[in-house]
Amino acid sequence: MTSSIPWEEHTARAEKARALFFFDEEDEENEKSGTTTPLAYLNGSFMIPLLRATAEAAEKGMKVQKHPWKMTFPASFNDPVERLREAFGRIINAHARNIAIVPSVAYAASTVALQVGPTLENGDTIVALKDQYKSNALRWQHLAEERGAEVVFVGTHDGLDLTQAVLKTLEAEKPPKLVVLPVACHWCDGSRIDTAKITARAHEVGALVFLDGTQSIGVEPFDVAAVKPDFLAVASYKWCLCPFGLSFMYVADQHCVGDPLEHHAFARKNGGMLADGSYDVEWLYANRESDYTDGARRFDAGQRSNFVLIEMALASTKQAYEWLQEGLVAKHTRQLLEYLTDEASQLGLVCPPSHAHVSHIVGIRIPNSTPEELSRLVQTLKEARIIVSLRDDAVRVSPHLWSTKADGESRQLYAAKKMTTETSWEEHTARAENARELFFFEDDKEDRAYLNGAYMAPLLRATAAAAEKGMLVQKHPWEMTFPGSFNDPIERLREAFGRIVNAPARNIAIVPSIAYAAATIAIQVGPMLKEGDTVIALKDQYNSNALRWQHLAAENGAKAIFVSASEDGDLTRAVLEALEAENSPKLVVLPAHCHWCDGASIDTAKVTARAHELGALVFLDGTQSIGVEPFDVAEIQPDFLAVAGYKWCLCPYGVSMLYVADKFCVGDPLEHHGFSRENAGMLADGSYDVEWLYTNRESDYRDGARRFDMGERSNFITVEMALTSLKQVYDWLQEDLVGTHTRQLLAYLTEEAAKLGFICPPSHLHSSHIVGIRVPDSTPEELSRLIAFFKEARIIVSLRGDAVRVSPHLWSTKADVDRLLDSMRAFKEARGK
Repeated sequence: MTSSIPWEEHTARAEKARALFFFDEEDEENEKSGTTTPLAYLNGSFMIPLLRATAEAAEKGMKVQKHPWKMTFPASFNDPVERLREAFGRIINAHARNIAIVPSVAYAASTVALQVGPTLENGDTIVALKDQYKSNALRWQHLAEERGAEVVFVGTHDGLDLTQAVLKTLEAEKPPKLVVLPVACHWCDGSRIDTAKITARAHEVGALVFLDGTQSIGVEPFDVAAVKPDFLAVASYKWCLCPFGLSFMYVADQHCVGDPLEHHAFARKNGGMLADGSYDVEWLYANRESDYTDGARRFDAGQRSNFVLIEMALASTKQAYEWLQEGLVAKHTRQLLEYLTDEASQLGLVCPPSHAHVSHIVGIRIPNSTPEELSRLVQTLKEARIIVSLRDDAVRVSPHLWSTKADGESRQLYAAKKMTTETSWEEHTARAENARELFFFEDDKEDRAYLNGAYMAPLLRATAAAAEKGMLVQKHPWEMTFPGSFNDPIERLREAFGRIVNAPARNIAIVPSIAYAAATIAIQVGPMLKEGDTVIALKDQYNSNALRWQHLAAENGAKAIFVSASEDGDLTRAVLEALEAENSPKLVVLPAHCHWCDGASIDTAKVTARAHELGALVFLDGTQSIGVEPFDVAEIQPDFLAVAGYKWCLCPYGVSMLYVADKFCVGDPLEHHGFSRENAGMLADGSYDVEWLYTNRESDYRDGARRFDMGERSNFITVEMALTSLKQVYDWLQEDLVGTHTRQLLAYLTEEAAKLGFICPPSHLHSSHIVGIRVPDSTPEELSRLIAFFKEARIIVSLRGDAVRVSPHLWSTKADVDRLLDSMRAFKEARGK
């Protein structure tokens, strides 16, 4: 990804920018109305929200007219306007004298038409882009009709891009008199055009050039001194962040002649006003061409001194210029759109390559779609609070600095699975009913079919009860013993998890999250990375175990490579092929059994063995499988393994476990605290050795992976809850009870779903407990509607990528799956495909 930064930094930058607008008001309204879905406003090409600073500047403008007796002439009318010319001039590298203040691009086009009209003759041509925005097209059609000329609208054809297509028209036997183009891109889909090249050639053949910068200036750099257009207009309410109703027009020196569209006093040198403030009534009758104000000022709109809009625009252009100097908006949106188009392309949607569209606008097309389908798509997205535009046949996505990866989260790879039935359905249902009693399903009065274990496991009754035992410790702190009260439960927790993965307790650290585990490992791996090295991970790997490696690679001049499945969906083969690259990786980061989005299986034993042969380290994330699928660290021998406990290990949220192989139980931890040291200065009698801190040495670290424990890892409540959860998980795992149960359900589900026309992959390519089901020829809005459709039927699953992720557990029944199938059948009938 070009000039990308870690997504957490990207999101932080967006959140900082959001605070400059009024998104918080939207959030407050949502809270009052009970709406939980956040607004994803990806429609900057339509209109930019007002900045807070812009809105506040309105008050400054209003003050002028609140107290007209304080005005001075001409300063109150001219000075702010002159500052605004200078402000916009900085953005495009133009002199203030060449900037006119106009209300719209249509106004600018009409002004230019006064200059161009007399030069047009019968049979002449004006070149413009096909589907150009009407404000800069209607005027030329009208002018051509008046003069017996023709407007030639140029689009892509015969393999030519926009730039090539326009250049071809310039080579006609009779070149055009005027070329009307956007500065950087087509307004419908962001298709890039090289106006510098076109302008140079147009001038060589004697054509004038009028550029419309509305959809790019303020984001993409533009230099009139370099490009040398004859005219340039910008509607400022889009990427220049200004209020609606104010536009800018640049006019080259040689065209700062002739008559303006309006004739008013402010287009003249003094408007008849004398030095003492009186008015020269005779001035009107002595008006001459020489009386026009200098440069493009003659083309200013009447009452261009709108006190409110001018002050607001000054605040806006100041912010736009500052962001432009850093290229901040373009960098931010480019990263989002590269991510979006990469993901959308995998769904079969048509996305242009990054070089073919601008940094902040892209048009995504849906093959074989009808206008009605596209209209419904955008409306459905709107109902889901995702705001984009439909322009022609493209879904136009145009983020800004406030936009986050969460706003533009695209659909990811899909998978599904079926397995053979192993018990009668009566026995299967009885087993599920017994398991349901161990949870709190009877509290669910709506009788939901919860098929979403991959999202979060509900708490066991025993786990919830264990919380009280944990609270007792802190209820009576005077009964605590040191270090027993702090260490003994933690050691039992290490042992409990160690039994599940067949690892000694000494190799287990207690951490809060996968991200924490990754950051801990990065301390070990970082010094090994050098420029040109690679880290391999799965494409669309969950961000907690991807962002850290992107960041670490960038810090060390290395590269994070994200591997997609082979064409037949085989992740194992794809990763093994990546390992055989000329520059073998230093680190391989993979799930322990399956992809989190769709359950797609991967043979990490085979991959780990080959990675070690090539000298690479292996870090496995077992969050989406350990607790259901068997795993043996002694057999697979990963260097690191982390598991977020709140999914298939049934633990409370906030407890995770990190396995570290013996050879890596060295070096510094992420945190430095007393519990990672042998005695932390505590003496046998319970007193504290204050001198201990100053004699701390590497040898003081506790044995094994304990040095990597998080601070306050002895959380009395969650540790007791986790102990209870892991006991139940271990018991079920010994019998393969969950895997056997869910395998039977998913085999039935995928077989029946396939009969309905849904896409289900072969059984060997997904895990026993997670399957992704794909809807053929689906659009993102259809998938969102499908999930909402399920939810209304009280069927809880997840949409991950373009796959409906179904993840049952021991509490799930055939009746749950039948409800899901009934809803899928109803959806298919309603869809009519």
